[in-house]
Amino acid sequence: MNFAFTTLSVVIAAMLTTKVSGAVLIPACLVFVPGAAKASLLIWLGEYHRSQRAGRGAALVESRINGLLGQRDLVGWESRLLSTSTRRCARSCSCASTSAAGASSARRDRPRPDAGG
Repeated sequence: MNFAFTTLSVVIAAMLTTKVSGAVLIPACLVFVPGAAKASLLIWLGEYHRSQRAGRGAALVESRINGLLGQRDLVGWESRLLSTSTRRCARSCSCASTSAAGASSARRDRPRPDAGG
């Protein structure tokens, strides 16, 4: 995100200090700068969403580890981050349902340690 802001700052500074006529400069500035800002924001939001899904997956693994070892807070970094998060994913969110479905199918496909196989 810092790279995007730096790039936009350099482009705006270049546009303000250039000797190109305003008839060319103003439309270029009105098209390029907001478009580049929107593109960088959408890229960042995608990365943020992906990191949130990864955190929920890690929290699920932490809870499974704690359950297998019989201790409540043996591993819990991501779980604590999720519990203190300012934005929690709603139950109707597609990422929560797909990660829960994926986790339950992964549990069914994996042999249990006490199953003898």
